[in-house]
Amino acid sequence: MRTTVNSAALAGAVDLIESHGVDASDVAKRAGLSPNTLSEPDIIIDAEAVLRFFEIASTACDNRYLGLELARYQGFEVLGPVWLLARHAQDLQEAFANISQTLQLRTNAVTFDGVSAVTRERAWSSPIWYKP
Repeated sequence: MRTTVNSAALAGAVDLIESHGVDASDVAKRAGLSPNTLSEPDIIIDAEAVLRFFEIASTACDNRYLGLELARYQGFEVLGPVWLLARHAQDLQEAFANISQTLQLRTNAVTFDGVSAVTRERAWSSPIWYKP
């Protein structure tokens, strides 16, 4: 099964990359993404191509923390309805349940199994390991 992510994951990437003097459309093409994915927030795209995009962009911008800077800019709102459901939960347990039930709306690259009531350990996993 192909691992996918919503193109909203790229929100803000154009401004950040171009602030370093790099053409974001060129980075997208080199990563195997259509430049449309940089402006359209609801396109389902290959998750490995997104990883390549950030790797190429980070190198081109000479900024190893480019992805972290983008995440800080994006905030949790990039998760769309998943974030809205979690944000409006009555308590933390309901928020985690909402995330667990709806994260697949945005991506199948990451799963969230919530927090075990017994161990209180987070249960995140990802099937993607980018190998340049």
